[in-house]
Amino acid sequence: MESFAWAISRAAAAYRVPVADVYTAFNGKSHREDPVDKGYIDKDGIHQNDAGRAVFAETLAALGYEEVTPRG
Repeated sequence: MESFAWAISRAAAAYRVPVADVYTAFNGKSHREDPVDKGYIDKDGIHQNDAGRAVFAETLAALGYEEVTPRG
């Protein structure tokens, strides 16, 4: 997974495309932290829980993305 994150970041930088580095947000700068231990993954061991979704949203917000509100 780390190699995919690296390749995506590298390609995005080459074309000046902003990319949300969620991999680093979840696994730390050294990529050695466990997102399960950090409390970001649901009990199923796969999906993000509320804390993980918050980290994901914060990572997008840091790039300037704004919250999307459904029209009703």
